[in-house]
Amino acid sequence: MGEILVAIYHLHAQIIGRKDGRSAVAAAAYRSGEALYDEENKKTFHWTRDDVTHTEILAPEDAPDSMYDRQFLWNFAQKMEGRRDSQLAREMDIALPRELNPAQRLKLVRQYVVDMFVSDNMIADISIHDDGKNHNPHAHVMLALRQVTAWGFKRVKTRAWNSKNALNYWREQWSVYANLALQKAGHKTTIDHRTLKSQGVKRQPTIHEGVAAREMAAKRFKPFRSGVRSVNGWQRKGRSVVYKLIDQGRSRVAYNRQCELTSVKGSALHTLAYPDFQHYKREPWREAGALVAQAKQKLALVKRKQTRLNFMIRHARQELHAYERRMRFLPRVVRQRLRRRLSDRRAKIQKMTYKAGEINYIVLMAEGQLQNTLYSLKELRNKEANRRYVNNQAKKTYVQDIRRLAMDDERYIWQSHLPLSVKRGIAQDVQMIKPKQPQLFTPQLERSRKLS
Repeated sequence: MGEILVAIYHLHAQIIGRKDGRSAVAAAAYRSGEALYDEENKKTFHWTRDDVTHTEILAPEDAPDSMYDRQFLWNFAQKMEGRRDSQLAREMDIALPRELNPAQRLKLVRQYVVDMFVSDNMIADISIHDDGKNHNPHAHVMLALRQVTAWGFKRVKTRAWNSKNALNYWREQWSVYANLALQKAGHKTTIDHRTLKSQGVKRQPTIHEGVAAREMAAKRFKPFRSGVRSVNGWQRKGRSVVYKLIDQGRSRVAYNRQCELTSVKGSALHTLAYPDFQHYKREPWREAGALVAQAKQKLALVKRKQTRLNFMIRHARQELHAYERRMRFLPRVVRQRLRRRLSDRRAKIQKMTYKAGEINYIVLMAEGQLQNTLYSLKELRNKEANRRYVNNQAKKTYVQDIRRLAMDDERYIWQSHLPLSVKRGIAQDVQMIKPKQPQLFTPQLERSRKLS
Protein backbone atom coordinates (compact mmCIF):
# COMPACT_ATOMS: atom_id res chain seq x y z
CA MET A 1 0.00 0.00 0.00
CA GLY A 2 1.18 3.52 -0.80
CA GLU A 3 1.63 6.24 1.74
CA ILE A 4 -1.54 8.20 2.58
CA LEU A 5 -1.07 11.95 1.94
CA VAL A 6 -3.07 14.41 4.04
CA ALA A 7 -2.85 18.16 3.38
CA ILE A 8 -2.28 20.22 6.53
CA TYR A 9 -2.35 23.96 7.19
CA HIS A 10 0.72 25.61 8.72
CA LEU A 11 1.77 29.25 8.36
CA HIS A 12 4.00 30.62 11.10
CA ALA A 13 5.11 34.26 11.00
CA GLN A 14 7.88 35.77 13.10
CA ILE A 15 10.01 38.91 13.33
CA ILE A 16 13.80 38.70 13.10
CA GLY A 17 15.23 41.45 15.32
CA ARG A 18 18.38 42.58 17.09
CA LYS A 19 16.63 42.44 20.46
CA ASP A 20 16.91 38.63 20.36
CA GLY A 21 20.52 38.75 19.15
CA ARG A 22 19.57 37.64 15.63
CA SER A 23 20.86 38.68 12.22
CA ALA A 24 18.91 38.91 8.96
CA VAL A 25 22.03 37.90 6.99
CA ALA A 26 22.50 34.79 9.13
CA ALA A 27 18.83 33.86 8.75
CA ALA A 28 19.03 34.25 4.96
CA ALA A 29 22.21 32.15 4.83
CA TYR A 30 20.63 29.34 6.84
CA ARG A 31 17.46 29.24 4.75
CA SER A 32 19.17 29.53 1.36
CA GLY A 33 22.14 27.29 2.19
CA GLU A 34 24.58 29.91 0.84
CA ALA A 35 27.67 31.54 2.35
CA LEU A 36 26.85 35.19 3.17
CA TYR A 37 29.10 37.80 4.81
CA ASP A 38 27.53 39.91 7.56
CA GLU A 39 29.10 43.38 7.46
CA GLU A 40 27.61 44.34 10.82
CA ASN A 41 28.99 41.37 12.78
CA LYS A 42 32.11 40.98 10.57
CA LYS A 43 31.38 37.29 10.15
CA THR A 44 30.60 34.83 7.34
CA PHE A 45 27.60 32.54 7.85
CA HIS A 46 27.40 29.30 5.92
CA TRP A 47 25.28 26.21 6.55
CA THR A 48 25.59 23.17 4.31
CA ARG A 49 22.06 21.97 3.49
CA ASP A 50 20.93 19.17 1.19
CA ASP A 51 17.21 19.92 1.38
CA VAL A 52 17.23 23.32 -0.39
CA THR A 53 15.55 22.73 -3.75
CA HIS A 54 14.93 26.30 -4.91
CA THR A 55 15.90 29.86 -3.90
CA GLU A 56 14.71 33.07 -5.51
CA ILE A 57 14.28 36.79 -4.79
CA LEU A 58 11.03 38.40 -5.98
CA ALA A 59 10.89 42.20 -6.12
CA PRO A 60 8.81 44.93 -7.83
CA GLU A 61 9.63 45.84 -11.42
CA ASP A 62 11.25 49.19 -10.58
CA ALA A 63 13.57 47.69 -7.92
CA PRO A 64 17.32 48.17 -8.55
CA ASP A 65 19.33 45.21 -9.83
CA SER A 66 21.45 45.22 -6.66
CA MET A 67 18.38 44.16 -4.66
CA TYR A 68 18.48 40.75 -6.34
CA ASP A 69 21.83 40.05 -4.64
CA ARG A 70 21.00 38.23 -1.38
CA GLN A 71 24.10 39.35 0.51
CA PHE A 72 23.70 43.01 -0.49
CA LEU A 73 19.95 42.94 0.17
CA TRP A 74 20.03 41.89 3.81
CA ASN A 75 23.17 43.84 4.67
CA PHE A 76 21.45 46.93 3.27
CA ALA A 77 18.28 46.10 5.26
CA GLN A 78 20.35 45.89 8.46
CA LYS A 79 22.11 49.21 7.76
CA MET A 80 18.74 50.93 7.48
CA GLU A 81 17.98 50.01 11.10
CA GLY A 82 20.06 51.98 13.59
CA ARG A 83 18.56 50.98 16.95
CA ARG A 84 19.94 48.08 18.95
CA ASP A 85 16.44 46.56 19.32
CA SER A 86 15.36 47.16 15.71
CA GLN A 87 13.21 44.76 13.72
CA LEU A 88 15.22 43.60 10.71
CA ALA A 89 12.96 41.30 8.67
CA ARG A 90 9.78 39.28 8.72
CA GLU A 91 9.78 35.54 8.01
CA MET A 92 6.97 33.14 7.16
CA ASP A 93 7.30 29.37 7.43
CA ILE A 94 4.67 27.78 5.19
CA ALA A 95 3.89 24.06 4.86
CA LEU A 96 3.41 23.04 1.22
CA PRO A 97 0.83 20.41 0.17
CA ARG A 98 2.43 16.99 -0.23
CA GLU A 99 -0.16 16.11 -2.90
CA LEU A 100 1.46 18.54 -5.37
CA ASN A 101 4.67 17.87 -7.27
CA PRO A 102 7.70 20.22 -6.93
CA ALA A 103 6.79 22.26 -10.03
CA GLN A 104 3.23 22.82 -8.80
CA ARG A 105 4.49 23.84 -5.35
CA LEU A 106 6.92 26.37 -6.83
CA LYS A 107 4.18 27.86 -8.99
CA LEU A 108 1.87 28.09 -5.95
CA VAL A 109 4.49 29.85 -3.80
CA ARG A 110 5.40 32.31 -6.56
CA GLN A 111 1.80 33.24 -7.25
CA TYR A 112 1.01 33.71 -3.55
CA VAL A 113 4.13 35.80 -2.82
CA VAL A 114 3.70 38.03 -5.88
CA ASP A 115 0.01 38.70 -5.24
CA MET A 116 0.28 39.23 -1.47
CA PHE A 117 3.66 40.93 -0.99
CA VAL A 118 5.43 41.99 -4.20
CA SER A 119 2.30 43.78 -5.43
CA ASP A 120 2.53 45.92 -2.27
CA ASN A 121 6.12 47.03 -3.12
CA MET A 122 7.60 44.43 -0.77
CA ILE A 123 10.72 42.40 -1.58
CA ALA A 124 10.63 38.67 -0.80
CA ASP A 125 13.40 36.08 -0.49
CA ILE A 126 11.93 32.57 -0.86
CA SER A 127 13.63 29.24 -0.13
CA ILE A 128 11.89 25.89 -0.65
CA HIS A 129 13.06 22.91 1.43
CA ASP A 130 12.32 19.25 0.64
CA ASP A 131 14.29 16.20 1.78
CA GLY A 132 13.49 14.27 -1.41
CA LYS A 133 11.23 11.81 0.44
CA ASN A 134 8.23 14.17 0.50
CA HIS A 135 8.19 14.09 4.30
CA ASN A 136 7.93 17.80 5.10
CA PRO A 137 8.03 20.14 2.08
CA HIS A 138 7.89 23.76 3.22
CA ALA A 139 8.85 27.26 2.13
CA HIS A 140 10.65 30.05 3.99
CA VAL A 141 9.67 33.55 2.86
CA MET A 142 11.80 36.40 4.26
CA LEU A 143 10.29 39.86 3.77
CA ALA A 144 11.78 43.32 4.19
CA LEU A 145 9.96 45.73 6.49
CA ARG A 146 10.24 48.74 4.12
CA GLN A 147 8.80 49.35 0.70
CA VAL A 148 11.19 49.13 -2.27
CA THR A 149 11.54 51.98 -4.76
CA ALA A 150 13.84 52.64 -7.72
CA TRP A 151 16.41 54.16 -5.30
CA GLY A 152 16.27 51.45 -2.63
CA PHE A 153 14.29 51.21 0.60
CA LYS A 154 11.98 53.95 1.84
CA ARG A 155 13.11 55.82 4.93
CA VAL A 156 9.83 55.14 6.78
CA LYS A 157 8.61 51.65 7.63
CA THR A 158 5.14 50.51 6.61
CA ARG A 159 3.51 49.96 10.03
CA ALA A 160 0.32 48.57 8.49
CA TRP A 161 2.17 45.33 7.73
CA ASN A 162 2.58 44.73 11.48
CA SER A 163 -1.15 44.74 12.16
CA LYS A 164 -3.09 41.66 13.20
CA ASN A 165 -5.61 42.17 10.40
CA ALA A 166 -2.84 41.96 7.79
CA LEU A 167 -1.55 38.68 9.22
CA ASN A 168 -5.05 37.19 9.37
CA TYR A 169 -5.62 38.21 5.76
CA TRP A 170 -2.34 36.59 4.64
CA ARG A 171 -3.22 33.40 6.53
CA GLU A 172 -6.68 33.25 5.00
CA GLN A 173 -5.40 33.87 1.46
CA TRP A 174 -2.83 31.06 1.74
CA SER A 175 -5.65 28.55 2.35
CA VAL A 176 -7.51 29.98 -0.66
CA TYR A 177 -4.47 29.77 -2.98
CA ALA A 178 -3.54 26.27 -1.76
CA ASN A 179 -7.08 24.94 -2.18
CA LEU A 180 -7.25 26.31 -5.73
CA ALA A 181 -3.92 24.63 -6.55
CA LEU A 182 -5.14 21.32 -5.09
CA GLN A 183 -8.39 21.59 -7.03
CA LYS A 184 -6.57 22.26 -10.32
CA ALA A 185 -4.32 19.25 -9.66
CA GLY A 186 -7.41 17.02 -9.27
CA HIS A 187 -7.29 16.52 -5.48
CA LYS A 188 -10.38 16.72 -3.29
CA THR A 189 -8.49 17.49 -0.06
CA THR A 190 -8.60 21.04 1.31
CA ILE A 191 -6.97 23.01 4.13
CA ASP A 192 -8.51 25.59 6.45
CA HIS A 193 -6.80 28.34 8.44
CA ARG A 194 -9.54 28.52 11.07
CA THR A 195 -9.60 26.71 14.39
CA LEU A 196 -11.54 23.46 14.87
CA LYS A 197 -14.13 25.30 16.95
CA SER A 198 -14.69 27.87 14.19
CA GLN A 199 -15.02 25.07 11.63
CA GLY A 200 -17.58 23.24 13.81
CA VAL A 201 -15.37 20.14 14.11
CA LYS A 202 -15.84 18.36 17.43
CA ARG A 203 -12.33 17.02 17.88
CA GLN A 204 -9.71 17.65 20.52
CA PRO A 205 -6.94 19.83 19.04
CA THR A 206 -3.34 18.65 19.20
CA ILE A 207 -0.20 20.61 20.06
CA HIS A 208 2.76 21.25 17.77
CA GLU A 209 5.37 18.69 18.80
CA GLY A 210 8.48 19.85 16.99
CA VAL A 211 11.39 17.93 15.52
CA ALA A 212 13.30 17.39 18.79
CA ALA A 213 10.35 15.89 20.70
CA ARG A 214 9.41 13.62 17.76
CA GLU A 215 12.96 12.30 17.43
CA MET A 216 13.15 11.60 21.17
CA ALA A 217 9.88 9.66 21.04
CA ALA A 218 11.11 7.66 18.02
CA LYS A 219 14.25 6.67 19.98
CA ARG A 220 12.02 5.68 22.95
CA PHE A 221 13.34 8.46 25.13
CA LYS A 222 10.99 10.45 27.33
CA PRO A 223 10.31 13.80 25.57
CA PHE A 224 10.71 17.00 27.56
CA ARG A 225 7.75 18.92 28.90
CA SER A 226 6.95 22.47 27.96
CA GLY A 227 6.82 25.22 30.53
CA VAL A 228 5.61 28.80 30.28
CA ARG A 229 6.28 30.63 27.02
CA SER A 230 6.25 34.42 26.82
CA VAL A 231 4.59 35.83 23.73
CA ASN A 232 4.34 39.51 22.73
CA GLY A 233 0.78 40.52 22.03
CA TRP A 234 -0.46 42.83 19.30
CA GLN A 235 -1.19 45.68 21.73
CA ARG A 236 2.46 45.63 22.94
CA LYS A 237 1.37 43.81 26.09
CA GLY A 238 3.17 40.65 27.15
CA ARG A 239 1.17 37.46 27.50
CA SER A 240 2.23 33.97 28.53
CA VAL A 241 1.12 30.58 27.24
CA VAL A 242 1.14 27.99 30.05
CA TYR A 243 1.50 24.70 28.20
CA LYS A 244 1.05 22.70 31.43
CA LEU A 245 -2.55 23.86 31.51
CA ILE A 246 -3.01 22.78 27.89
CA ASP A 247 -1.22 19.43 27.77
CA GLN A 248 -2.32 18.57 31.35
CA GLY A 249 1.19 17.88 32.62
CA ARG A 250 2.15 15.48 29.84
CA SER A 251 4.72 15.90 27.12
CA ARG A 252 3.45 17.10 23.74
CA VAL A 253 3.94 13.68 22.13
CA ALA A 254 2.03 11.87 24.90
CA TYR A 255 -0.77 14.44 24.76
CA ASN A 256 -1.18 14.07 20.99
CA ARG A 257 -1.21 10.27 21.28
CA GLN A 258 -3.93 10.52 23.92
CA CYS A 259 -5.96 12.76 21.56
CA GLU A 260 -5.62 10.15 18.82
CA LEU A 261 -6.73 7.37 21.18
CA THR A 262 -9.78 9.26 22.40
CA SER A 263 -10.87 9.95 18.82
CA VAL A 264 -10.98 6.20 18.04
CA LYS A 265 -14.28 4.60 19.02
CA GLY A 266 -14.24 1.32 20.98
CA SER A 267 -11.38 -0.64 22.49
CA ALA A 268 -9.58 -3.73 21.26
CA LEU A 269 -9.04 -5.10 24.77
CA HIS A 270 -12.45 -5.52 26.37
CA THR A 271 -15.70 -3.65 26.88
CA LEU A 272 -14.95 -2.32 30.37
CA ALA A 273 -15.08 1.45 30.90
CA TYR A 274 -11.46 2.54 31.16
CA PRO A 275 -10.88 5.76 33.16
CA ASP A 276 -7.94 8.12 32.74
CA PHE A 277 -5.15 6.86 35.03
CA GLN A 278 -2.82 9.78 34.20
CA HIS A 279 -1.38 11.18 37.45
CA TYR A 280 -0.99 14.93 37.30
CA LYS A 281 2.08 16.19 39.13
CA ARG A 282 0.81 19.77 39.17
CA GLU A 283 -2.83 20.67 39.13
CA PRO A 284 -3.99 23.48 36.82
CA TRP A 285 -5.39 25.51 39.69
CA ARG A 286 -1.95 25.50 41.36
CA GLU A 287 -0.34 26.88 38.21
CA ALA A 288 -3.03 29.56 38.05
CA GLY A 289 -2.51 30.24 41.77
CA ALA A 290 1.17 31.01 41.13
CA LEU A 291 0.19 33.51 38.42
CA VAL A 292 -2.33 35.14 40.78
CA ALA A 293 0.38 35.45 43.46
CA GLN A 294 2.60 37.27 40.95
CA ALA A 295 -0.30 39.58 40.07
CA LYS A 296 -0.78 40.35 43.78
CA GLN A 297 2.89 41.29 44.12
CA LYS A 298 2.71 43.61 41.12
CA LEU A 299 -0.46 45.21 42.49
CA ALA A 300 1.25 45.76 45.85
CA LEU A 301 4.13 47.55 44.08
CA VAL A 302 1.67 49.80 42.22
CA LYS A 303 -0.08 50.61 45.51
CA ARG A 304 3.25 51.62 47.05
CA LYS A 305 3.90 53.98 44.15
CA GLN A 306 0.38 55.34 44.59
CA THR A 307 1.01 56.03 48.29
CA ARG A 308 4.32 57.77 47.58
CA LEU A 309 2.80 59.94 44.85
CA ASN A 310 -0.12 60.99 47.06
CA PHE A 311 2.32 61.93 49.83
CA MET A 312 4.40 64.03 47.40
CA ILE A 313 1.29 65.83 46.12
CA ARG A 314 0.07 66.56 49.64
CA HIS A 315 3.51 67.84 50.74
CA ALA A 316 3.86 70.04 47.60
CA ARG A 317 0.43 71.62 48.22
CA GLN A 318 1.33 72.42 51.81
CA GLU A 319 4.56 74.11 50.72
CA LEU A 320 2.67 76.07 48.06
CA HIS A 321 0.16 77.39 50.59
CA ALA A 322 2.99 78.33 52.97
CA TYR A 323 4.78 80.31 50.22
CA GLU A 324 1.54 82.12 49.35
CA ARG A 325 1.06 83.20 52.96
CA ARG A 326 4.62 84.54 53.21
CA MET A 327 4.34 86.50 49.94
CA ARG A 328 2.05 89.05 51.59
CA PHE A 329 4.94 90.54 53.53
CA LEU A 330 7.41 90.73 50.61
CA PRO A 331 8.04 93.66 48.22
CA ARG A 332 6.04 93.89 45.00
CA VAL A 333 8.96 93.07 42.64
CA VAL A 334 9.85 89.96 44.62
CA ARG A 335 6.22 88.86 44.68
CA GLN A 336 5.99 89.02 40.87
CA ARG A 337 9.05 86.81 40.48
CA LEU A 338 7.76 84.31 43.03
CA ARG A 339 4.36 84.17 41.35
CA ARG A 340 5.97 82.95 38.12
CA ARG A 341 7.79 80.21 39.97
CA LEU A 342 4.70 79.26 41.92
CA SER A 343 2.65 79.06 38.70
CA ASP A 344 5.16 76.52 37.32
CA ARG A 345 4.92 74.55 40.55
CA ARG A 346 1.11 74.59 40.36
CA ALA A 347 1.33 73.14 36.85
CA LYS A 348 3.63 70.37 38.07
CA ILE A 349 1.28 69.60 40.95
CA GLN A 350 -1.63 69.48 38.48
CA LYS A 351 0.25 66.95 36.31
CA MET A 352 1.06 64.86 39.36
CA THR A 353 -2.61 64.95 40.35
CA TYR A 354 -3.68 63.72 36.91
CA LYS A 355 -1.11 60.94 37.10
CA ALA A 356 -2.30 59.98 40.56
CA GLY A 357 -5.87 59.81 39.26
CA GLU A 358 -4.80 57.48 36.46
CA ILE A 359 -2.95 55.24 38.93
CA ASN A 360 -5.98 55.17 41.23
CA TYR A 361 -8.17 54.08 38.32
CA ILE A 362 -5.65 51.38 37.33
CA VAL A 363 -5.52 50.10 40.92
CA LEU A 364 -9.33 49.93 41.15
CA MET A 365 -9.58 48.05 37.85
CA ALA A 366 -6.77 45.68 38.82
CA GLU A 367 -8.38 44.94 42.18
CA GLY A 368 -11.68 44.16 40.47
CA GLN A 369 -10.02 41.87 37.94
CA LEU A 370 -8.08 40.17 40.73
CA GLN A 371 -11.26 39.47 42.65
CA ASN A 372 -12.87 37.98 39.56
CA THR A 373 -9.76 35.87 38.96
CA LEU A 374 -9.80 34.59 42.55
CA TYR A 375 -13.47 33.65 42.18
CA SER A 376 -12.75 31.82 38.92
CA LEU A 377 -9.76 30.13 40.55
CA LYS A 378 -11.98 28.90 43.37
CA GLU A 379 -14.43 27.45 40.87
CA LEU A 380 -11.56 25.79 38.99
CA ARG A 381 -10.28 24.27 42.22
CA ASN A 382 -13.74 22.89 43.04
CA LYS A 383 -14.04 21.41 39.55
CA GLU A 384 -10.62 19.81 39.93
CA ALA A 385 -11.67 18.28 43.26
CA ASN A 386 -14.88 16.93 41.71
CA ARG A 387 -12.94 15.53 38.76
CA ARG A 388 -10.51 13.77 41.09
CA TYR A 389 -13.38 12.30 43.10
CA VAL A 390 -15.11 10.98 39.96
CA ASN A 391 -11.79 9.66 38.62
CA ASN A 392 -11.04 7.83 41.90
CA GLN A 393 -14.50 6.28 41.92
CA ALA A 394 -14.02 5.14 38.32
CA LYS A 395 -10.65 3.64 39.25
CA LYS A 396 -12.17 1.69 42.12
CA THR A 397 -14.95 0.37 39.89
CA TYR A 398 -12.45 -0.59 37.21
CA VAL A 399 -10.23 -2.46 39.69
CA GLN A 400 -13.24 -4.32 41.11
CA ASP A 401 -14.28 -5.42 37.61
CA ILE A 402 -10.74 -6.66 36.92
CA ARG A 403 -10.73 -8.59 40.21
CA ARG A 404 -14.07 -10.18 39.38
CA LEU A 405 -12.94 -11.21 35.88
CA ALA A 406 -9.58 -12.45 37.19
CA MET A 407 -11.32 -15.07 39.32
CA ASP A 408 -12.13 -16.89 36.08
CA ASP A 409 -9.08 -16.00 34.01
CA GLU A 410 -5.93 -14.19 35.25
CA ARG A 411 -5.12 -12.97 31.75
CA TYR A 412 -7.53 -10.08 32.28
CA ILE A 413 -5.11 -8.70 34.86
CA TRP A 414 -2.12 -8.50 32.55
CA GLN A 415 -4.22 -7.25 29.60
CA SER A 416 -5.70 -4.35 31.58
CA HIS A 417 -4.57 -0.71 31.51
CA LEU A 418 -3.54 -0.70 35.18
CA PRO A 419 0.00 0.12 36.34
CA LEU A 420 2.33 -2.85 36.80
CA SER A 421 2.46 -2.51 40.59
CA VAL A 422 -1.36 -2.61 40.80
CA LYS A 423 -1.45 -5.64 38.49
CA ARG A 424 0.95 -7.54 40.75
CA GLY A 425 -1.09 -6.66 43.83
CA ILE A 426 -4.32 -7.89 42.23
CA ALA A 427 -2.60 -11.12 41.12
CA GLN A 428 -1.41 -11.81 44.69
CA ASP A 429 -4.88 -11.11 46.09
CA VAL A 430 -6.50 -13.39 43.53
CA GLN A 431 -4.06 -16.20 44.37
CA MET A 432 -4.97 -15.88 48.05
CA ILE A 433 -8.73 -15.58 47.53
CA LYS A 434 -9.13 -18.01 44.67
CA PRO A 435 -10.14 -21.47 46.02
CA LYS A 436 -7.55 -24.15 45.46
CA GLN A 437 -8.53 -27.12 43.35
CA PRO A 438 -8.59 -30.51 45.19
CA GLN A 439 -5.60 -32.71 44.39
CA LEU A 440 -6.09 -36.32 43.30
CA PHE A 441 -4.53 -39.18 45.32
CA THR A 442 -1.44 -40.65 43.66
CA PRO A 443 1.34 -42.93 44.99
CA GLN A 444 3.90 -40.20 44.34
CA LEU A 445 1.86 -37.72 46.44
CA GLU A 446 1.55 -40.25 49.33
CA ARG A 447 5.30 -40.94 49.21
CA SER A 448 6.11 -37.21 49.35
CA ARG A 449 3.82 -36.81 52.36
CA LYS A 450 5.55 -39.62 54.23
CA LEU A 451 8.96 -38.17 53.51
CA SER A 452 7.88 -34.77 54.80
